[in-house]
Amino acid sequence: TKGRTKRHILPYAAANAGLVIEWMLKSKVVKRADPLGSLRRQAATVGDIDIAVSSDNPKEALEHFVNYPKKSRILEKGDRTASIVLPGDVQVDCMVQPPDSYGALLQHFTGSKHHNIALREYAIKHGMSLSEYGIKTKGKLQKFAFEEKFYKKLGMDWIPPELREDAGEIEAAVSHKLPELVELKDIKADLQIHSDFDIETSHDVGESSMEEIIKKADELGYEYIAFTEHNPSKSKHNENQIVDILKRKREAVDKLNYSFVKRTKESRITAHSRVKKVFNSLEIDILPEGGLAIPEKALELLDFALVSIHSTFRLARGPMTKRVLAALAYPKVKIFAHPTARKLNMREGVELNWPEILGFCKKEEKWLEINAEPMRLDLPDTLVREAVKAGVKLTLGTDAHHQEAMNNMLFGVSVARRGWATKDDIVNSRSLKEFEKMIH
Repeated sequence: TKGRTKRHILPYAAANAGLVIEWMLKSKVVKRADPLGSLRRQAATVGDIDIAVSSDNPKEALEHFVNYPKKSRILEKGDRTASIVLPGDVQVDCMVQPPDSYGALLQHFTGSKHHNIALREYAIKHGMSLSEYGIKTKGKLQKFAFEEKFYKKLGMDWIPPELREDAGEIEAAVSHKLPELVELKDIKADLQIHSDFDIETSHDVGESSMEEIIKKADELGYEYIAFTEHNPSKSKHNENQIVDILKRKREAVDKLNYSFVKRTKESRITAHSRVKKVFNSLEIDILPEGGLAIPEKALELLDFALVSIHSTFRLARGPMTKRVLAALAYPKVKIFAHPTARKLNMREGVELNWPEILGFCKKEEKWLEINAEPMRLDLPDTLVREAVKAGVKLTLGTDAHHQEAMNNMLFGVSVARRGWATKDDIVNSRSLKEFEKMIH
């Protein structure tokens, strides 16, 4: 049943797996349950969902698994493994292992095929052989309840699951040089949010008010956020009308910031008022020839701008690169949003000369966005790694068009981690004070 081509986007797979794991942990015989494979590595798309379960009673644990109330059907049930199918044709495979060797099972079924091959070769060179049960040295099997001990036995630091792709992580683990990856708790802002402010755009408008978004940002513990609605429709407005709309938005944002200052002065700070400032930004279309979809004088009303591609996706690499660099050259433009413009399982990314883009961003201090919207997850992890190597800073934004979509930030963090990004690589891990210095 493996090897089918249907792949699910990460948040969808994670949500399904989360519910199954929650169900498994209700059983008194289940000690632990974890995702495996590409889901544990937080890859952008996931095939079948694999789950590991720690239990001394595999028969009862698997009986509980196949009784998962939301299943469509049971595919198979053996002594140590079972498979079910969920609505939407999502296959979930479950493997049970006793607690004393559970760490070895986790290790064995998490890494990519190439990571596992490289790790096995490394072990053989050092007189060891690996399996899902543990590590054999001179014919004697040593079991591992935890992965950390498994890697330690190999003389390595524990490798975060997101890095297990055979991209230099084994060498880094041996020489104790793995990066300290960014975590969700490091993020102090969301730098792409669309409110319901009536900006008269030709794109989709946000569904939540600025106030609702600020309340949500407070709950998430953010220090600042940016309102980045799409630009007013170029075909329906003349330049002066666009300027007028953006003046109205500027006033709305100024009013909010004034209320924060007032609140602070009057010491009306509650546990839920962490947001100290909102930034007036805009997500501006890059026109096919490289110009921006708003007049230059309108840019002055913004604190900073994001630019992105929403049309003419199929330009050749040369003209497309030229188009993007022309847009990034405007001083007010700081962020290149969802840079490849891909849509997972729907549309390939655009063709760009990445060394040239990265070189320009490094020199001119422009930032690349990791867009956490489930269908995008863009910049992709491989390009995040290139950006990190090139010393280009990254921003994280949820592209939320509703306040609840701001919860998707963790998927952006997963992409950053897969690209070896540390807290320092992410602009919005900075405090408000530091961020303000960086945008001027």
